[in-house]
Amino acid sequence: MWLLQQLSPASGAYNVSTAFELDGPVDADVLRRTLDGLAARHGILRTRLVLEDGELLQHVGPEGTFTFETATWDGRREDPEEALRAHASRPFDLAQPGAARALLLRDADDPARGRFQIVLHHAICDEWSMNLLLDEVTRDYGTLLANGTPPGAGEALQFADWAAWEQGRDEAPAHEADARYWREVLAGAPTELELPTDFPHGARQDHAGAWLPVRVEADTVARMREAARASGGTLFTWLTTAYTAWLARLTQSEDFLIGVPVAGRYRAEAEELLGCFINTLPVRMDVSGDPTFAELFARVRDALSGAFSHQRHPFDLMVEELGAARDASRPPLVQTVLSLQSGGDPGQEARHRLGDTVLRPSETDGSVAWFDVSAVLWEAAGGLSGILAYRVALFEEATVKGFRQDWLALAEAGLSNPHASVHALLDDDAW
Repeated sequence: MWLLQQLSPASGAYNVSTAFELDGPVDADVLRRTLDGLAARHGILRTRLVLEDGELLQHVGPEGTFTFETATWDGRREDPEEALRAHASRPFDLAQPGAARALLLRDADDPARGRFQIVLHHAICDEWSMNLLLDEVTRDYGTLLANGTPPGAGEALQFADWAAWEQGRDEAPAHEADARYWREVLAGAPTELELPTDFPHGARQDHAGAWLPVRVEADTVARMREAARASGGTLFTWLTTAYTAWLARLTQSEDFLIGVPVAGRYRAEAEELLGCFINTLPVRMDVSGDPTFAELFARVRDALSGAFSHQRHPFDLMVEELGAARDASRPPLVQTVLSLQSGGDPGQEARHRLGDTVLRPSETDGSVAWFDVSAVLWEAAGGLSGILAYRVALFEEATVKGFRQDWLALAEAGLSNPHASVHALLDDDAW
């Protein structure tokens, strides 16, 4: 993430943000003290990332504050969403401590109405960390409002401690076993997925994106889950099999990589730490020999199992060890990603609050795409909801709508005819 930001220093593409609507009062001073308490408790919020003698180092400041801004908007003339988009997209200088900030917007005509947004750079934050941070904001704001004292840092483990431990295991047998696994799996793997785009790749990556909604109804999800279980896999295996079949048909390729993100918190000590732990696994898919859906399912199941069993090896090291060419116009190694998140739709659960004021998640505006095409799904109302994100510099919306239709159609076709070739599963009209 640090390198990507250096390549595009004026870009906010790698910012992670969350925003909420407010329909009640918020004490700005208490909120400021709450956020400053977070910076005091978590060293990652006081960290700057610098390159020294060719090595990227973390420098944790002894003290610091959380950048906090307040503003008002005229509800009759201004759109608060524009202010939120501008705040979310403003780039961070990672050489400065604390790549984090927050904004409290109030309606000039009704101060009880407002917006609250938190933005961090992905180099120090992932979705898990954002949820931890919001939990602490809720807890500490309520404590301060009641004239209490929130917990301090104490001797708690910090992200820098975890990073030092991780570096120390580089020579451990388990690390070498993970590295060897990925060297063997990725040997000779193609590092570019030739998606048929509407527009050519530019000289540099353009992260401007758009998101299409994805929905799979509860009865279909139940059938997929049961079919996957009967074949020794999971719902995610089934969805990935359909995604693999779709890509094989679309690109006419038999060998390619799909990125699969994992939380990276494989020890209990990491579960309460703020930081960027997420790792991307480049799972190699084998669609050779015209497999049936059932045969491809078994291959995908085994590929995912192997990848998950060796998930500790960092993606950046895989890129380096594979010797993948750094192409400024494409993401390295994987250009498409598929993820199924646990815990339901993060935008549907209003479990955070500031005192008595509930934080209602704002509708997410999909304007950034980190990969050429990527799908993120979560369980909601018994079924699946999600997004299909794509780069607008490469694809027309109508093209990606076709991608969505074909992927989901293949997932359903595998239920009714699992022993048909993945290249013959759909009727011509469906394809």
